[in-house]
Amino acid sequence: MHPFLLTWPIEISSYFTLEILAFIIGIYISVKEAKRIGVDPSKILDLSLIIFIFSLIGAKFFHVLFDGHLHDYINMCTAPFKVENMAKYYPGGCKTDAMCVAKDLGNICNLSNGKCYEQTCLAAFNLGRGGFVLYGGIIGGFLSATIFIIRKKMNFLKILDISAPVLALGVGIGRIGCFMAGCCFGNYTSSFLGISFPSGSPAFKKHLEIYPELMHNHTHSLPVIPTQLFSAGANFIIFLYLYFLLRKKKKYNGQMFIQFLILYSIFRFIIEFFRGDDRGSLLIFSTSQWISIIVVILSVMARFVIKNLNKEENV
Repeated sequence: MHPFLLTWPIEISSYFTLEILAFIIGIYISVKEAKRIGVDPSKILDLSLIIFIFSLIGAKFFHVLFDGHLHDYINMCTAPFKVENMAKYYPGGCKTDAMCVAKDLGNICNLSNGKCYEQTCLAAFNLGRGGFVLYGGIIGGFLSATIFIIRKKMNFLKILDISAPVLALGVGIGRIGCFMAGCCFGNYTSSFLGISFPSGSPAFKKHLEIYPELMHNHTHSLPVIPTQLFSAGANFIIFLYLYFLLRKKKKYNGQMFIQFLILYSIFRFIIEFFRGDDRGSLLIFSTSQWISIIVVILSVMARFVIKNLNKEENV
């Protein structure tokens, strides 16, 4: 597990670092495709930057609101000792705030238990330390792209098709970042697929919370399903299908984007059943599963509308 790929001059999470890499690769693919189909590459560059910024904002916004951490972020600002899942053990117990700062374990010491906590009102806005919801990123990027495309009078459906394989590739690379950070882990498994994450990882903390006596002397989490790697693999397959098979054989503008939404949403709905991390939920499904259901329904409806609008167009 490598939660931070870059630690100097500032700490940047593995997820964020790999998303930057995905962004760079995505720009290259998008510009190349834009030239092939006669779209102004300079506009694609501008659009890519806007999508990158607002997808990060959307992903962070959804994380704060729907991942069940809103109260934690509020308490980190107003009552940090209530955020027990953020507490860090100080060998022998801390005595002063300075001791926590010196060990980089936080900035405030709880004398009652000797643990270090972090008091900050900006944790929810820290892009470099992770905490993103993919659907929030897609929605944020889509809304910002829509405004840009309309203002620049670009072909909306063509641009969506350019973005479809890039989105799949970006999600796949991002999930590798999730694996390196140890987040988005799966349920416990005794099968050969199981992977254990080290002490301090989200999986270890979760298992320590559920099985405190069992985990007391453990240095790693219990083996869990590597849902991050399955997600990465599925999105790479979607990318290969869209870019190498469908791209030059599509029958109408918008087809690639619609297929991306349907394929991704179906897989996301399934993989959520195997996730073991804390998930926002409503009734029997997670927040992401409800969004997946809505996206599939809207995508199927949009498919028929777009197909009829484009039936006479030569793509």
